[in-house]
Amino acid sequence: MSGAKVLGVIAASEQLVEAAFKLAKFVKAVVDQIQDAPDQIRRGVGRIESLASLAAQIKTTKPLQTEDVKNILIRCESYMRELQTLLEKISFKHNDALRKKTWKAICGLQEEEDIMKLFAVLHQEYSTLDTHINLRTNAVAEAVLAKLTNLDTQGQPANPSKKCLQDLFITDSAIDRAKLITSKGEIVSGTCDWIAQRKEFVNWIASGGGLLWISGGPGLGKTMLSIYLTEYLSSYFRPLGDGKRHFSTFFFCDAKDNTRNNSVAIVRGLLFQLLQQRGDLIKHILPTYEVQEEKTFQQNSFETIWSILIRMINDVGDSQVSCVLDGLDECEPASLQDLLNKLKNIPSSSPKLKIIVLSREHPSCLEFSLGQFLRIRLDPDARAEVSNGLDLYISARVAEISKSKKYPDQLTNNVTRILRHKSAGTYLWISFVVQDLHNVEVSEVEESLDQLPRGLYPLYERILNQVGQDYRGLTLDILRWCTFAVEPLTLSQLASILKIKPTDLLDQESVLRGKLTYCGHFLSITNDVISLVHQSAYDFLTRKIPNHGEIPWFSLSSAEVEQSRLASACIAYFHDAYLEDVAIFENMDEKDTKFRYPFFLYATHQWHNHFNHSSQHGIRILEEYSQFFFNSPVWIKWAHRVLYGSDVMSVAARLGLTVLMQRILEDKGHRLYWKYLFARGDREEDLRIASANGHLSIVKLLLKHGVNVDAGGGDTPLAYASYFGHREIVECLLASGANINGAEGEVPPLLNAISTRNSQMVRLLLEWKPHHSTRPRRNWPLLGKTTTREHSLDVNCQDFPEDTPLHLAVEEGSIEIIRLLLQHPDIDAKLVNKWGLSPMQSALIYRQADVVQCLVKSGKVPLPQPDENWGCGAIHFATYHYTEFNSLHTTFADILYEPLADQIEILQLITEELGVDPQFRTAKVSRPDDRWHLHHTVDDGDDDELSNSLSLLNRRFSYRGIGRMTFMDQHGSCYETALSLCVQRDNETAISYFLGSCNVDPSASCRGCDGATALHVAAQNLRVDIVRLLLSKWKVDVNCMDRFERTPLHLVVSTMLSPRRDITRGKDIITELVAAGAQRTAMDIHGHTPRDLFEAREVADQEREEVFKSMELEKLLRDE
Repeated sequence: MSGAKVLGVIAASEQLVEAAFKLAKFVKAVVDQIQDAPDQIRRGVGRIESLASLAAQIKTTKPLQTEDVKNILIRCESYMRELQTLLEKISFKHNDALRKKTWKAICGLQEEEDIMKLFAVLHQEYSTLDTHINLRTNAVAEAVLAKLTNLDTQGQPANPSKKCLQDLFITDSAIDRAKLITSKGEIVSGTCDWIAQRKEFVNWIASGGGLLWISGGPGLGKTMLSIYLTEYLSSYFRPLGDGKRHFSTFFFCDAKDNTRNNSVAIVRGLLFQLLQQRGDLIKHILPTYEVQEEKTFQQNSFETIWSILIRMINDVGDSQVSCVLDGLDECEPASLQDLLNKLKNIPSSSPKLKIIVLSREHPSCLEFSLGQFLRIRLDPDARAEVSNGLDLYISARVAEISKSKKYPDQLTNNVTRILRHKSAGTYLWISFVVQDLHNVEVSEVEESLDQLPRGLYPLYERILNQVGQDYRGLTLDILRWCTFAVEPLTLSQLASILKIKPTDLLDQESVLRGKLTYCGHFLSITNDVISLVHQSAYDFLTRKIPNHGEIPWFSLSSAEVEQSRLASACIAYFHDAYLEDVAIFENMDEKDTKFRYPFFLYATHQWHNHFNHSSQHGIRILEEYSQFFFNSPVWIKWAHRVLYGSDVMSVAARLGLTVLMQRILEDKGHRLYWKYLFARGDREEDLRIASANGHLSIVKLLLKHGVNVDAGGGDTPLAYASYFGHREIVECLLASGANINGAEGEVPPLLNAISTRNSQMVRLLLEWKPHHSTRPRRNWPLLGKTTTREHSLDVNCQDFPEDTPLHLAVEEGSIEIIRLLLQHPDIDAKLVNKWGLSPMQSALIYRQADVVQCLVKSGKVPLPQPDENWGCGAIHFATYHYTEFNSLHTTFADILYEPLADQIEILQLITEELGVDPQFRTAKVSRPDDRWHLHHTVDDGDDDELSNSLSLLNRRFSYRGIGRMTFMDQHGSCYETALSLCVQRDNETAISYFLGSCNVDPSASCRGCDGATALHVAAQNLRVDIVRLLLSKWKVDVNCMDRFERTPLHLVVSTMLSPRRDITRGKDIITELVAAGAQRTAMDIHGHTPRDLFEAREVADQEREEVFKSMELEKLLRDE
């Protein structure tokens, strides 16, 4: 849809929400005062609120903003207004007699018919809208990733912002929410309203920011409460009338979905939502993305993207940002701890961010990290409210089934009573039972309910104990795969690994669907993907059985045993497939292979994950498939196809196969041991691989068996571990004697940690103090002796461009790491890099006001003063314009944000808070070529010599993402103000700041060597827009003179005669100056007029000369 059409859908959504709120409130008021209000009207209130909920969802979900949806919303809003008009006609006064306050007394037959028709129409429109959303949701969910993958595939250069968004995307949280609503059903009106009245929530929402933790056990409706909160917060902050905006973000975690079960995925999801609402915030990602590209969003980049998220949130001005995180307990444990460490510091790091976390109380790290914040325990704190909401949910669901099955009133009441008694306060229990009741005859309902156990786990146990003996083996296999599979399996995959046989009339998948019914409510199938219905099902199946207790047939409590079974099944599957088709590994991505062997890709890519989780039970697998691990043909084919290398020991190091590595290194009776002992004695590369991939147990094994801890040649294991953020491995390597500074000539570990913004790793390296001399492990014990040594950290180490850790931290914009570095007693904050820039100068050029403040407040890093190297002060460094990127990085031409706002912030800091004079001039620099001044040499001297000199300068000042710091040395010898540099760079924003906010005189000299004014500089540099600005807005004298009595007209004529200068822009400026009253007869100190300069030109380029003639410049310069 076009932008205008999308705005039309959003407007229709807002209007419907407003109309629905008004109507629902009015209907409730009417119903509360009527003794015999029809049930259809009472139910209609819930339908109206549901329509408002759908409209709010549509407003924040772009894929749902279609023309069809817009038309439905407009019709609904019209029906609502018509309905309210009818109800207002039959309304009554509060002092009417009680006998009048009945439906029959206040409503005529025709009015009643019209009202009921409108309620029925709204119900029908709701069903239409809900169906449309479900269909749209499924289509978009499948298409969104394909769209992102196909961006910029037409052979044109990729727009960096689009490419960045493509790499950033991991899941669409709005689609995830819509899927949850589809699977769980609409929120029953009133079940979640209580949360808005809780004092903890009221205090949280009234605060400027902070965190609220809502905790509760399984099945208490946390996810539905999360969905409600995402919609409530969006509507609560909607009517802000002071120009402020509200940015709503949310994320629904899912333990079985790798795109939704880790901290990096959560942050990526939040970043994507913020960019959807305010695209210019991408400016906080692009500088890092231009260097690291897709690595910016990898699993080891949590620190990087978290710092980006905080910067983005802190850049929303006075606006509000809310975030709802559902199911945080379903995150991977190590990843969860990283996120919790950041959430603890939210009040100080990002006071504008308001977060609600909904989760269980376990694992214990949740309590430890979030216990300090506002908290609502669903049980016991909100037991009454949850119970009341549960009663409403039961009543609504029973009413639905009662209507469809035509229950007698007495049976309806009895079902409601039993469900309330036996549900044990869990929504999930009720949803299971209600589903079952749809398949129970009315005459059998009472008996069925009597047999129901109380509580969720007893219900699970009853479901599985009803499975017949003949079907239990297959059922257990199904549950095992659905419980422990690395990723949810499709019907075809599961059918293939379980060797389900098709029948004459049914294929494998159809047969399997029938078998899945044995599992009852344990499984859900969405788009042919099978998964456990709820995290509580996983907990139930894997719960520990008490000692001496009877182990149920369905127990999966011995997780390591179960994982070993799955690993064996995977190896057997692709081993057998290879025996049937030896070319299968070469064709594994082809459709035919996927059709013939649906489980092949999963088996080849995930067997090692199951093997790793088998612990010592992996020994049985090594024995069972000993030929496979001994460089068999299938091993070689698999390893080359999946890992691009077949060496067994290297594979073990890369994948963390500890049991296999133990067999190789320690089992002297096994042939793998002898093979690798004599074949390759130096396993240093394996140590690097294990360190990079975070396999601590492998690292310990290799060190134990004498591998050199520094793995000579190239980056050290410590460098890899510090880059990828493996803290325990870093500690292990350091304790084993690793050189904390890394290998000579390679990037030091400290710089690696800073480049990923891993403040915890930086702190570890900065604070590391070996308790005693450590012994580096070298090779095998028999091949060399150890020597004692001790390493101390070089906090001023440098990389290839000679950046120090402080330089890099400044470039990354990490305040926390900068503070850590500045606290180190050995830090030298004045060191310069290859280009002669100090950390402070870098911060000024990158326009990082918060970094500059941090450096200044430390007392160790003063603002830069002019010196013989640069000749420039802080105000000059801060005037560089980001569009200077374009000459070196053409892709930056399409950046989607305006890069000038941050420059005003840095200039305000320097001039207003730090007291730097805005008219501060550059100092004279001592250089062999000091005679060179760009503005004096444009029309004389050897062009080749000048070109060569400038070319050298351009190469010298190509500084990472900064762009060309063109001719700064030359300007440095001219005593220039920052205004002069801004004019040369066409930086209109900074010019307006100096002239408007700093009251710099626009007619005063801004260049000391020749007394040129800003207008002189603009004319000489052919800045047409700046010339117009100075003449029209700032009323600069068009005939102002410099020290050589030259007017701006002299300089523009002289400049445009130089080769390679833009003649057209020169003519435009001459026209502007003449129109403003420039004196064409004015003479410089040598008695030359502008026309004299033009007529004395050398005719070296005939083509250029023809252009001059066609422009009639002589006529333009002639005195009229």
